[in-house]
Amino acid sequence: MFPSQPAQMDRLLSANEVKAIIGKRHSWLYEAIKSGAFPKPRKIGRRNSWPASEVNAWMAALPRAA
Repeated sequence: MFPSQPAQMDRLLSANEVKAIIGKRHSWLYEAIKSGAFPKPRKIGRRNSWPASEVNAWMAALPRAA
């Protein structure tokens, strides 16, 4: 039996897209991953990809500027 509506697929973002969205450099991104401060990527072949929902959740959890 199939659901009446298809499941929403989460878009996968490349490293370049993630860097553009969060406004950080390549070195910052991979240091943050290593330290656990940023979500780990998914390996798709040789490419690192992040689900857009995880990047959005990370951004939503950032402290707001006063």
